This record gives sequence, structure tokens and C-alpha cells, in this order.
Amino acid sequence: MNVPKQSMRHLIGSLFREAGEAMDRVGCFLQGSLAYKEDLNRTRRVMKFKNFKPSVQPSSFIAPNASVIGSVSLGPNSSVWYNVVIRGDVNSIQIGENTNIQDRVIIHCTGKVGHEKPTIIGNNVTVESGAILHACTLEDESYIGFGATVLDGAVVGRGAMIAPGAVVTPGTIVPGGEIWAGVPAKKLRELTPEEQESIKKSAAELSELAQVHKQEQDKEFEELLHDMETFKFREDRLEEYTYEKVESPSSTAPTKN
Repeated sequence: MNVPKQSMRHLIGSLFREAGEAMDRVGCFLQGSLAYKEDLNRTRRVMKFKNFKPSVQPSSFIAPNASVIGSVSLGPNSSVWYNVVIRGDVNSIQIGENTNIQDRVIIHCTGKVGHEKPTIIGNNVTVESGAILHACTLEDESYIGFGATVLDGAVVGRGAMIAPGAVVTPGTIVPGGEIWAGVPAKKLRELTPEEQESIKKSAAELSELAQVHKQEQDKEFEELLHDMETFKFREDRLEEYTYEKVESPSSTAPTKN
């Protein structure tokens, strides 16, 4: 029977790690009350919560330090960038396809009795860095600016834009094709056709960029070693650079006799 090299390496690595944990437990037992036990939690990008396990499409990208927890579904070619937290522990969170959730975004839902609301994010949506989404709905091709907040029961219509730093209060309905700004957010104006096209373009560009990050993240150990060798500093490459010699003032100053 032919066993894939990657699977064999994973199996052997797991055995070593489990053996190390077992030896640590034996050592703590022997030390008794004098033992110092350090509890370590393995970092997991995708984590099950109770009976809810995230559903992630193979073509999607989740950054190494992002957290996707519980009842979360992530559509094809969507991306969850660095330091994002998507927590579907009290209700569900749905994210469509070609949608990008950028760095440091927080997405949650609500499970309060009588006020249960999921978070639903459509297709080709852009959520810029630092935004907070809570129990709201973002329709297809909507755009949430840097640091904006969209709260419980709010709906951002198709092709609408929320300006950076704006706060969309609970229950607010933002019609499609409009830009809203301020605290609380109010209608600013209608979006131009060029701006609406720019929203679509942004989602497509981020989807392509995410695939580059995903390719780098999925590299095998041998590929990483090859990259390290390729980009290793070599003294013989210094000839490719030129430097302008600058003499220090002390070297040009006249000497006293």
C-alpha cells in the first residue's frame, strides 16, 4: 500500500507530539504537589464550538492568525485576513462567495431569547480593516469602510457603501446604491456608476490577492526550504549594488602640527 509522503510525515509528527505530552504528564505525576504544569492551547484557525463546526470551502483563504469559530459558513473564493475573529457561538454567520473580510475585523451575532439574529454577508462584499459587524445583514456588492460598525438588525442594501468610521445603528435600513456616513450614520448621497463599479472591482482584486496568500500559506516544508535557499543572503551578490563613499568630517579636517 502506497502512503502519501505528506500523510506519513503528519502521522510521525503527531506521534512525537503525543509522546512529548505523555512524558510531561508522567513528570508532573512524579513531582506531585511540587509540579508546575503549563497549559497550552493549540492555535486553531477553524474551531468547533459545541455541536457547531465551521463550513469552509477549499478555495477560500483563512489567514494563519485568524479565528473562525462555531456555526460559520464561508463561501468559495472568499477570504478572511489577518487577526480577524468570526465567532458563531450563539447564532450562525454566513459569508457568501468572493467576499473579503480584511484585517482585524470582528464579526459576531446574537442569541438573546426573543432577539436572535444571525449575521448574513452576501457575495462580492468588501469589509475593510477594523470594522465591527454584529447580527446584521450585508447584501451583495456592499462595501464597509475602515473602522465602521454595523449593529443588530441593520441591513446594508445591495451596492451600498458605509463610510470609514460610521456607525449604523440597530434596525437601520441602508438602501442600495447609497453612501452613508457619520455617527449615527445618515445618507450622504447616491453613489455614482463609477463608484459602484469600483466596489465590484475591489472585491475581485482582493479575491485574486487572497489566492496568492493562500498559495504561499499552503507550501510544503520542502518548498519553504527552497525559498529560504533562494533568498538567502550571499556576500557575492554585493557586487550587484553600488555605494557612494562619504568621507567623515574628521577624515577631511586639517591636522594640527
